Amino acid sequence: MRPAAPRALFPPRRCCIAAALILACAAWGEPAPGDYFYRNWRIDTGLPDNWVNTVLQDPRGFLWLGTMTGLVRFDGTRFQEIPLPPALAAGGENIRGLAAEDANTFVLLPASGGVLRFRDGTFSRHPVDAAVRGRTLQQIFAAPDGALWLADSEGRILRWKAGETSEFGKDYGLTSDLFGATFTADRAGRTWVAEGGFLGVYENGHLQASPAPSGGSLTIAPARDGGLWISSDSQLAKWEDGRLEIRAASPDWALDRSGVHRLLEDSGGTLWIATRRGGLYQLANGGVRPVPTGQQRLTSLAEDAEGGIWVASSGGGISRVQRRRFALILQEGADADAASTAVCEDARGAVWCADRSNGVIRFLGGRSEPVPSPATDNFSLYANSVCPDRAGHMWIGATSGLYQADIEGPPAMRRIQPQLRDIHVLFYSKQGDLWISSGYLRLGRLHAGRYEPMTAAQGYSGKFVNAIAQTADGTVWIATEHALYAYAAGRLEPQRSVTDYPSERINTLYGDAAGALWIGTSRGLLRLKDGALAAFTRAQGLPNERIEAIAEDGRGVLWLGSRQGYFHVPRADLEAVAAGSRNRVDAVTFGSEEGMKGEVPVTNCEPNAWNARDGSVLFCTQLGVVRIDANAVPTELPSPPVYVDRVTLDGRPVARAGLRVPEGRHRLAFTFSSPSFDAPEKVRLRYRLGGFDNDWIETVSDQEAVYAGLSPGRYLLEVAASDPDGVWRAAPGASLAFTVVPIWWKTRWARLAALAVFAVNLAWLVRRGSHRLLKRRLERIEQAHALEKERARIARDLHDDLGGSLTQIGLLAERLRHRAEKTDLEPGLGQLTERARRLAGELESIVWTVNPQNDSLDRLAVFIRQFAQRFFRDTPIRCTVAGADDIPARPITPEIQHHLLSAAKEALNNVLKHSRADSVTVELGYGEGVFRTAIRDDGVGFDPEAAENSERNGLNNLRQRLREAGGTLEIRSCPGSGTVIAWRLPIAAGAPATPS
Repeated sequence: MRPAAPRALFPPRRCCIAAALILACAAWGEPAPGDYFYRNWRIDTGLPDNWVNTVLQDPRGFLWLGTMTGLVRFDGTRFQEIPLPPALAAGGENIRGLAAEDANTFVLLPASGGVLRFRDGTFSRHPVDAAVRGRTLQQIFAAPDGALWLADSEGRILRWKAGETSEFGKDYGLTSDLFGATFTADRAGRTWVAEGGFLGVYENGHLQASPAPSGGSLTIAPARDGGLWISSDSQLAKWEDGRLEIRAASPDWALDRSGVHRLLEDSGGTLWIATRRGGLYQLANGGVRPVPTGQQRLTSLAEDAEGGIWVASSGGGISRVQRRRFALILQEGADADAASTAVCEDARGAVWCADRSNGVIRFLGGRSEPVPSPATDNFSLYANSVCPDRAGHMWIGATSGLYQADIEGPPAMRRIQPQLRDIHVLFYSKQGDLWISSGYLRLGRLHAGRYEPMTAAQGYSGKFVNAIAQTADGTVWIATEHALYAYAAGRLEPQRSVTDYPSERINTLYGDAAGALWIGTSRGLLRLKDGALAAFTRAQGLPNERIEAIAEDGRGVLWLGSRQGYFHVPRADLEAVAAGSRNRVDAVTFGSEEGMKGEVPVTNCEPNAWNARDGSVLFCTQLGVVRIDANAVPTELPSPPVYVDRVTLDGRPVARAGLRVPEGRHRLAFTFSSPSFDAPEKVRLRYRLGGFDNDWIETVSDQEAVYAGLSPGRYLLEVAASDPDGVWRAAPGASLAFTVVPIWWKTRWARLAALAVFAVNLAWLVRRGSHRLLKRRLERIEQAHALEKERARIARDLHDDLGGSLTQIGLLAERLRHRAEKTDLEPGLGQLTERARRLAGELESIVWTVNPQNDSLDRLAVFIRQFAQRFFRDTPIRCTVAGADDIPARPITPEIQHHLLSAAKEALNNVLKHSRADSVTVELGYGEGVFRTAIRDDGVGFDPEAAENSERNGLNNLRQRLREAGGTLEIRSCPGSGTVIAWRLPIAAGAPATPS
């Protein structure tokens, strides 16, 4: 895009920005006001009161504030007010002074007077309270040796330790000061006191005066090297190794009218100075500079564990000051056309920037130099791209053409290719070619001093080129919006694997030293290596998928720029995801938490990012070039500590140590917090109750876990915090063990007693029941014995009386038949003889059945064999019985015996009457608790289904008998194929079978 009208070579606005650049680069690597940013909290952002008298951080990481409305704790997210009990707040809740007596105890100076102690959430009167009642106390200090130092409004100093007090006043040289005294301790543990113009050290039980800077209103603070910082109205000095060294004095020490209130040397060695009326200052590199905080009337200073400086004020709330870990080379204040479009570094370490409004600027040795365009140009240079070569030249791509400047000597440009216009991408390859993308449809290279355009014959599609890069194997890669090409053998070869990836746009390219090509697209990051493509999106842990700039620091960490800011991730982690050895990467964001506001990458011009020689990375943004000191940025953010703050049972606070909760519908609530100040809104908390929860439960905003109706037992509550990027690392969290105590009747002793009573009752019931069962068993046994005796008697009577009578009848009929041969009586007497013989056989079966000695399975089998052989003895049918001798002696009931014997008789009778068979086989067997019987004949057979529908009841009777006995019947037959009648009856070992 060309400018609308010619401009002067050095317009006034350009000179102003160049001057700003000179100031910015003069402070390169040194702390300056622009290197810091702050965040402020007031009533409208959650702070209970804008008047904060004192601020300190406890060993756990929480920030404590003494305000006009009471004591306040801050964890980075929530302000928790801790009101004074009504009995101790009679004179108001203003906390004038606050000190840490030990890791768990604070001492306070309330407006009501005296001294209070705050320990484990409870306020009480401090033992020193009785000695200072009636005095207006202004300052309090807890010394390392356990002593407590207090200063009142009349200039008196009181020291208290273990119940003993010492007082120091005017006779020691102390003079009253409107703003009270300050105290500190040196490395040796000695306490220093400053008040008005007096400076003294307490040693060996005495307060001895020490040399002090001239002027009044002395303020002291410890130095990191063991010395002491001392400020007065006219001087700033440091006490070190027994001597006083003046570091600043009037007129350079210009804080006399502002009034120094507090001093603090941070962990990095920077001295911070809080004034009463002039805001915040810092001493660095020999100079005192103001640091903006949005506040003027400062009251206290503190440093947190993350390196932030907390500034308390009267009426202005509190602010946290942080040092930026990046530098904005081109300052704010330019319009939209002032954005830096390209950046690079030459062999000497000078940084070259292309700027759409200010041409090209070189930064070298702490100075900025505008690179003037050729004298023949009568317009301002609209630069888009810069790129160094190995011959000591810097190439500049501009709207008006291609330019070249010498790296050595005074910067000056000369035009090289006037026919090229709108150059937006430059890339110098390892082969010594300068690749140039100009306009929207032109791509070429400067080879051996000659420009060679790429055409359709060489594979160029004529599309807009967004980026050019080169991999370690020497391949030059060209990216248009939707395609990637590899230049080889004079041709551009399209990469199908990349074009198939669903990306809306390819924004940038970067080739690393390991041979991989990294591709930034609008839908994620791609890696092309050895022909294989790997994709990284939010699913793989990237916080943003629109990648517009890529750089790599000296630690092998990739820095990725997007519209939402910057983030970095180790290249090795990305390689591990591509290889399948891990599922996600832990990307760390870098943006608003570091003080960035609107510094987003610029696209469409290359190179928009650069790897600096010192390991830092450079990015082009809408507000200038950002240089990030990557070595000062951790690759992995630690998870903040987690604490269980409060436990309530049914709304009432309870002690955490040895917590015992009664069983029942009680509401048990745990409140926890995680002090973090760099990015507290990104920290997430989760909890899990061992023995109850199957998985972690993440909190939303209340930071509270509530349980009700827990069963008796032991429980362990675990709480964990994520890092500011939402990654759950294996960091220690908080845990709290407690016990849910059962109701008294569910206690162990109650259960044991109940068990004993139950056992006694059960034993009595069992004994009584066993007696009844034994009695009934004896009665049944006696009845069985009586029955068996009766059965035996009946069998004997039948055998002796009825059997004998039938035998006599048979013999008599036989004699009569012989006498009546060849008469009309012979047939009838023959029938009578046969009938008597048959009745005698049936009577024998009845007698055998009634006899209790035959109530066993083996005797039944033998009887069936004998019966079958006898039954077919005088018939033409051959009878064979198998298996009778293998049947075990299992007891059976008379009913079972009767059913089985009747079934056998019925089946054998059917064979004799209907089968017209030549032979019949009876198979008996026993196995797995089942008695089996099968009767097979080779007769004419029949249709079982038709037989069941007939009026004959033989088969139905047979089936009914077996069903009553608890067995199953199977009939297999068909006309002309014989018949098989089989049944199965379960008979358990050791007990007689019982019919169903």
